[in-house]
Amino acid sequence: MSGAVYRVHWLKAKEQNERAHEEAIIVEHEMLWTVESFRFKQREWAARAGPSASTHLSVGHTEYAMKQAAMYGTFADRACGAFKRTEAIYRKNVM
Repeated sequence: MSGAVYRVHWLKAKEQNERAHEEAIIVEHEMLWTVESFRFKQREWAARAGPSASTHLSVGHTEYAMKQAAMYGTFADRACGAFKRTEAIYRKNVM
């Protein structure tokens, strides 16, 4: 193979490596955003079920808001746990 062919292959490999690194950064941020989104929803529903809101809501509405807050809290906890396990596996295999 000529030197030009080697350079082309090297440039392709370099670009693939850079794309993979960029994708890893994006995925890490998406994982954080997912957990933060669930936490936000949890706080939002908890506020709807809070003492100031409960005076305007029926018991059923308050219970529903509490259930939604608990559900989003569970989503956040599960996502956080899954992402931590994934990160540990990733770090073990890459490093």
